[in-house]
Amino acid sequence: MSNLKKGLSVVAVAVIGAAVIGPKVVGSQLESTLKAQVEKLNETAGYNAELTDFESSWFSTSAKVSLTLDLETSSVNTAADDQDALESIHTVIDLSAQHGPLLFNDIATLGWLSLTASVDGKSISDHVVTENNQAFYTLQNHMTLFGSHAFQDNIAPLVFDCTDCEQPIKITYDGYQGTGEVSSNNMVYKGMGGNTLFNMTNGELKLGELKMDFAGEVPLEQLFSMGLYNSNAKIVLNSVNFTKVGETDSVEFKGIGISTDTKLDSEKELATMLVGYELESFTDGEVEGKDFDIEFEFTNIDNNFLNEYEKFLNQLAEADAELSEVDRIQSEFMNTHVLALVKANPHMNLTKFNGTLTQGSFTGNLNSELVNIEAMPEMIADPKFWLTHTEADGKFLVDKPLASYFAEMMIASQIRKNPQAQGMPEEQIQEIATAQSGTLLNTLIQQGMIVELESQFESKISLKDLQLLVNDQQIPLPY
Repeated sequence: MSNLKKGLSVVAVAVIGAAVIGPKVVGSQLESTLKAQVEKLNETAGYNAELTDFESSWFSTSAKVSLTLDLETSSVNTAADDQDALESIHTVIDLSAQHGPLLFNDIATLGWLSLTASVDGKSISDHVVTENNQAFYTLQNHMTLFGSHAFQDNIAPLVFDCTDCEQPIKITYDGYQGTGEVSSNNMVYKGMGGNTLFNMTNGELKLGELKMDFAGEVPLEQLFSMGLYNSNAKIVLNSVNFTKVGETDSVEFKGIGISTDTKLDSEKELATMLVGYELESFTDGEVEGKDFDIEFEFTNIDNNFLNEYEKFLNQLAEADAELSEVDRIQSEFMNTHVLALVKANPHMNLTKFNGTLTQGSFTGNLNSELVNIEAMPEMIADPKFWLTHTEADGKFLVDKPLASYFAEMMIASQIRKNPQAQGMPEEQIQEIATAQSGTLLNTLIQQGMIVELESQFESKISLKDLQLLVNDQQIPLPY
């Protein structure tokens, strides 16, 4: 009995110790994590983060993180040099947390941490008004006693009213909700966004519901790095509808989807990735289409290259302005990590290329790979080098009525570009294009570019040892 009492006493002391000491330990770890995340953001080009406020008691913590994104220097900047400078985006993230193992929110629960992070809409723009003055974005995270996380995030329904701006626009958004779970090496997430309405001077754009699904074998700290891991993801936008001012017909897309499926061989550090694009249907009042499906397969992707590429971008951002330093960093990266990427014999295959218009359907596929590369060329953009080390083969089929339609479009486009045809009525252009489409297709048949089947035209392509063949007929290359 005495041993039982001693055992129970030990357990009681451990429980009381966890309840009393645990919250302070959690608070200290939270502070360290926040500082580490701020440092990591500051290592990323274009980001400037600062932990401006931090107050922690035994059972709770509050903090503010000031975050600025300089669009001119960040990787999201794709503007041309002659365009106006992009304004920086600045916001403040408010954080509040309770420390476990006993958590008291709406109800008492067990867990190590309950954290809420929010961004007020006014810190982004004075033109943002959220429903019931809610925070623009909110993330709530619950860390269990076993170290896993359950979280949910949402964007509040809002109105962005900038009708008095230089470029007037008003955006009405129905909001977004997401839920997810993170364990030591796994994450799942599902999200659903509402409708979005853009009122602009030239028309009205409506975006339908957005659905997101993600599952990955990845620790949280690796989630936003460039490295690959076993995962699958899909984003589907229900509809896009644009109606121009003064017109009744609209351009409408339905079922726009993007998906990825990645498999990583952790021993070889080589990955295979499928990237798919789909479109259920579209119409612009004149042309209609459906069942568009495009899928790319990338194999033998060197995962180490992606990790090193992330470091390379940071090195460039921190490099001295002297051209010699930049050249040294680029040369080292190209001759080490890019070489490892291409030596792995990567494949890029177009596994699906399908669609249907009113006039008919098309389908195709193309396999390609880089082979026998042992050193990088002196000029990275040397097309002969890459063609020499490329092998490819593919086949494309198109229904005859659809091929005639494409030929008409090509001829009509050429007529419109001809200065001598300026002012020609569109009806006359279409009549000429229709009359000449058969001649264009017959010319392509005689040249061997397409082969006529019973109800389709076919074209086979292959490339090897700088020999380009189209339907077994060699096409000269300029090298």
